[in-house]
Amino acid sequence: MPEQTWDSPDIPERELLFGRPAGSAMPLVWGHAEYLKLVRGLADGRVFDLPPQTVERYVKRDTPSTLAVWRFNHKTRELPRGRTLRVETLAPAAVHWSGDGWRTVRDAVSRDSGLGVHFTDLPTASLPAGSEIRFTFYWPDADRWEGADFSVNIPWGSRRKWNTFATRISNERATGTALLRPTAASVPASGSSQ
Repeated sequence: MPEQTWDSPDIPERELLFGRPAGSAMPLVWGHAEYLKLVRGLADGRVFDLPPQTVERYVKRDTPSTLAVWRFNHKTRELPRGRTLRVETLAPAAVHWSGDGWRTVRDAVSRDSGLGVHFTDLPTASLPAGSEIRFTFYWPDADRWEGADFSVNIPWGSRRKWNTFATRISNERATGTALLRPTAASVPASGSSQ
């Protein structure tokens, strides 16, 4: 069963025929491949296709993002100290903002990502803990102001809390071990028709 079926006139030179597979992955074949990778991982005692570059960057070196993202459908309330506040909108905007209770004001114009999202990076990394970033929007295409203020706080102290489970999972990801713990119920018996 193909994932995508060609629904336009035939293009025989490209092997695209109406009502036939369009050359995309076939879910049943993909599902079987995922099962084989799982079986291999269980046999090896580690994830079979764990990309080493990703493990190195995000698990071993624990490289955090330098950004915290705010969107209308995800209004971040806190910004870890030292990070840049990225404000994402679905239309061009000018972000009118302050980090000191509107005593000084800055304006920053959004940039088009080319993916239907506009973003504005506010230079907030040097703001001290306890600061409140307040901002609003001017929408140039509509020639209007948002009419509301939004805020993001930079909390005192570190908000990064680790518990033993999260630390254990992080360590296991770093090595690729113990992520797959087979149990009697999860591994088919030899000769099983499962």
